[in-house]
Amino acid sequence: MATAAYTAPGLTIAECETLVGDATGLATTAASATLTKIDQAITLAGQAACTWDGRDWWFLNAWASFKTTSATVAALADSGAQRATNVATITTTAVHGLAAGQAVAISGVSDSTFDGTHLIITAPSTTTLTYANEGDDVGAATAGGGTVYVPGYPLRTVNSAAMTDLFAIRQVWRSTSQLAPYPGGYNQYRLDIHQEGLREGTPVEYAVGAGMNLWLHPTPDTAYVITVDYLRRHSEITSAGSSEAALIIPAEYHMDIYVEGAIWLLRHEKVDTASLAQCPGFVSGIQRMAAAAPSEYDDSASGGPVIPDGQHVIVIDDS
Repeated sequence: MATAAYTAPGLTIAECETLVGDATGLATTAASATLTKIDQAITLAGQAACTWDGRDWWFLNAWASFKTTSATVAALADSGAQRATNVATITTTAVHGLAAGQAVAISGVSDSTFDGTHLIITAPSTTTLTYANEGDDVGAATAGGGTVYVPGYPLRTVNSAAMTDLFAIRQVWRSTSQLAPYPGGYNQYRLDIHQEGLREGTPVEYAVGAGMNLWLHPTPDTAYVITVDYLRRHSEITSAGSSEAALIIPAEYHMDIYVEGAIWLLRHEKVDTASLAQCPGFVSGIQRMAAAAPSEYDDSASGGPVIPDGQHVIVIDDS
């Protein structure tokens, strides 16, 4: 009796393309229009499975860590800290490049009441800025020295791989402590989603599309490791531009979802993924995935941890 070699479960993108192409009679020649069509069908089947019946599949859970960093902007002039009517005016020794609404950290001033993380109210010139700062009035030539710095970067910059497939934020942690939902108040931070290049604004929907950044706003005044528990999105599959990791459906279900589902869509000339409910192989894959969900995991549409009131808002400084 002949023996067969066992291989690891799952398929590569090329194997999916070949199986779909053989079943539909479409050519899988590199850069051909038919290969593009096959890739589109594979993508649609994968995306449909990830959102089928509003399920919150366990394999869409992911974690990513971001370390906040600090960038020095400029030094304060020797007499560069003044305060009048609870507003501080800082003068730097070089162009600071900052604007109203940005968060900055001030440290090392001879009068420590100027130190801390603040939101800039105005930037009257390239070397001055103001922020709210309660305390007695302080005149010129009284306080100065120290450093102005921007204590954080957009999270896309420090972990672009995670930002590529991040779809929805579930929880945020600092070190091993879960961060509570943002209740408001001074010295607390929130996670905002902004258009590329903007540093101020309000949180928008959960979806993080192309050209969007996650910002810690106001940014922390020191380095923290921020861990984000998020839901992944199924990206577009292309033979030239996708790694095998893009096939995020568990390997045991690749045939049912990526192959059987794609074949169904192509044979029936469908782009409406709801029609996959009529595809026996695809439905079988969905049913088997549902049965295989970890016992401690609730994959119903209403299950799983959520942020109250659909907010992205979190506490970073929980001291």
